Amino acid sequence: MFWFMEGIDTGATPPESGIFGVTLVTYVHDAGALLFFICGVTYIVLQSCLSYRMHPYGSSMAVCHTRAVISSIAAFVLHLISAVCEWTVTFGFVIFFLSYIQEFKRFKLTMTAEMLVYN
Repeated sequence: MFWFMEGIDTGATPPESGIFGVTLVTYVHDAGALLFFICGVTYIVLQSCLSYRMHPYGSSMAVCHTRAVISSIAAFVLHLISAVCEWTVTFGFVIFFLSYIQEFKRFKLTMTAEMLVYN
């Protein structure tokens, strides 16, 4: 164990896990995982539909097809219950969000700041 973790009880059974006390409070973990999957999959399916609707103004059809495939894989993972599938969905979300890089390159964000001095 790491020296900075000595004397800290995380609630997980040894060996310590990075996941919130799955073995102690399973219903909290299951509820959080279910909420994450439902909201996340709904979000990426809607974003995929929007990508198809905005095709001429946004990204290419290849990127739209890739987003659709990723969203269907993520929806299928809902039926599988294991840590491997959780990581698959997580990386699927990351890859999905990374597919927007080309579109975000077109945006320009400018900010102005005023310094207020009080005497």
